[in-house]
Amino acid sequence: MANWYVKNREDEIGPVSAAKLKSMVNEGKIAADTNVRREDMPNWVLARNVKGLLPLSPPAIDKQLNNSSPQTAGSETAPSHETAASRLVGGMKTAALIAGKEAQLKKLEWDQAAADEVAGAKAYAGKLGEGENAAKFSRMREIENTVSKLKQPELAVEGESTREKAGRLGTEAKKKIQIESLLMERKRTIRAIGEHFRALPIEGVPETLHEEVERARKVQEKRDALSSEIAKLDSPIKGVVEKLKKYSKVAIAAGILLIGGFLAIKFFGGSGSSQVAYPSLDIGGPQQDAFAAMQREAELETERIQAEIAAIADQTERETAERNATKKIEDQQRQLEIAKRKVDAERKAREADAAAAEKRKREMADSAERSISAQREREKLSERLFGAITLPPEGVHLSNTLRQKHNATVELRGKGYDSISALHAKRDWLGLINAVSGQSYTELPSASAIESAAEGLASNSFQMLVKTQSVFDSGDGGPSLQLISFPIDYSYRVASVVNYAWSRHPDAIGYYTSWSPSSGYSIVVYANQDAVSNFMGKLISRYENKRSEVLAREHLGEIDSSSASIDLTALRSKFYDEAVAWAKGQ
Repeated sequence: MANWYVKNREDEIGPVSAAKLKSMVNEGKIAADTNVRREDMPNWVLARNVKGLLPLSPPAIDKQLNNSSPQTAGSETAPSHETAASRLVGGMKTAALIAGKEAQLKKLEWDQAAADEVAGAKAYAGKLGEGENAAKFSRMREIENTVSKLKQPELAVEGESTREKAGRLGTEAKKKIQIESLLMERKRTIRAIGEHFRALPIEGVPETLHEEVERARKVQEKRDALSSEIAKLDSPIKGVVEKLKKYSKVAIAAGILLIGGFLAIKFFGGSGSSQVAYPSLDIGGPQQDAFAAMQREAELETERIQAEIAAIADQTERETAERNATKKIEDQQRQLEIAKRKVDAERKAREADAAAAEKRKREMADSAERSISAQREREKLSERLFGAITLPPEGVHLSNTLRQKHNATVELRGKGYDSISALHAKRDWLGLINAVSGQSYTELPSASAIESAAEGLASNSFQMLVKTQSVFDSGDGGPSLQLISFPIDYSYRVASVVNYAWSRHPDAIGYYTSWSPSSGYSIVVYANQDAVSNFMGKLISRYENKRSEVLAREHLGEIDSSSASIDLTALRSKFYDEAVAWAKGQ
């Protein structure tokens, strides 16, 4: 059995069973104008409109009737025919008035539901009052997620059987039913959120909802006032009917006509014949004439009441048409506004896309420019580091004696030397870096990788071969092969003498020893070791003395650092040229 909900002002009670609902009526907790709703009903209704809920003649109605016709206990008398007729006509008028007002009340109930939905929808969209309505907001999101999932179509499988297709269509039908049910629940939940704000004091309502809540409250005030009017009109009619049951045939007939007219007007709106068929009672004599007059008067009053009801229906229809027209205009305006916002959004999206594309274009141009600039810097670094490394034939020379007297030549040998030497000669720094580092760079790598490759090349060990048919005896004190090197970094020394251990080639084509590019420019001489050492020692000593003098003048402030650098460069060049000339002349 379905459960019920009861609403007294702000308080909502439920769910309760039908038996509990009847018990609350008997306890006086539910009045005729109390709002009730069955769990499957979309809107609230008045308790008086629920068939079988309220008793037929509450004690309060009897009391009202007794007060309107005071009698002494035990002395009740039957009312006259005229009194019964007037009561009949008055009751029919009141029944017609109640029917019209209940039509207006039904319209107000629709307006109330619509106003609450507007307020609730705005509150939900703006997340207003989510804290106190957490359960409703959460349920709304659940409904929306579920509906979104249910709207996903069931995909047809190629070659599906008739049974499978029937099953798929059945599943889609179930989904549609579930969606409709969930949308109805969503509508009720939205309305409940609006009812929550309508029940709050105005200072507790968010400012953005004031207009919607005030509109809903005004409708509620009209509903309450109209419900009170209907309750006041409805109760005496029931009391009159109960009293008339106790008297004569005329009263009984009047009661039947009253109930028939009330039900016809209230529940059928005056449809069908405009004449009321009153039963003919065998009263006789003057009483029959009086009743006939009363009947005619009742017929005329019935026609007038039906005309009033028709007028009310026409007015309601006009108001409904006006409301629908207004709603249509508002919908069109909303659609225009939505279309305008859509156009604006699309324009802004296009502008944003264009701006993003322009930004990407600038970033790509900047990146390309930075890449080109970085590549140039790496090229300069490679030129400076690898260009400073000398390899034969420019890097190694023989003295005049070896070349002219002993017909000697010099060359370097070793793993990968030929390719390294060829790359160096072509100044192919990228290929040289790949050959030294074992990598496969497609462009010059980072500065650290270039420096690492240059250090690797400088420290690489090769074999220096002095090819000659002469046999050199390196006895004690006699001449011997010696190597005078001019290092790449000769800031502190112009040159140095290296007495490597020279070995005779197995094929007797000359002598060889280890050599690396870090030795710098080198000259091989065949001379007395003491003579070479004495000359080079004196030259280096003179260079260091001159160098110290330049640094001292810089320290004393007699020359600036720029002038000192120029003087030191000139000094190195002078002693370098002197050392090279001496070595080549040996």
